[in-house]
Amino acid sequence: MKYAYLTGNSPKTLGEVMTTDLVTLNITDSLRLADDLMNLTKLRHFPVLREGHLAGLIDESDLLHASMRSIVRHPRESPRRALGAVAVGDVMKPVTTVSPSMTIHPRSAVDGRKGH
Repeated sequence: MKYAYLTGNSPKTLGEVMTTDLVTLNITDSLRLADDLMNLTKLRHFPVLREGHLAGLIDESDLLHASMRSIVRHPRESPRRALGAVAVGDVMKPVTTVSPSMTIHPRSAVDGRKGH
């Protein structure tokens, strides 16, 4: 995974600092798979794809809330079985995208403060 931090006062493009090696889910994947991936990778956020294009984002809190709803709706089923019946696309958040060529500035260059 690629991590980058803005240092100094020189602007960079988003493409220069964004992570490009992603673990993703498909919109039709189950929440059980999302839970397994979160536990396996120790990641808390996953982009969700529809036909190879970004469709949304799912995170740990989405999974927790969906788990609670599933348990309440299906009290006799195991939590893992209930998660297997729900698609990632049913609980993901919508996203806004920007171009990798977008210029970003270190915070100190934008607001005049350093180290905050």
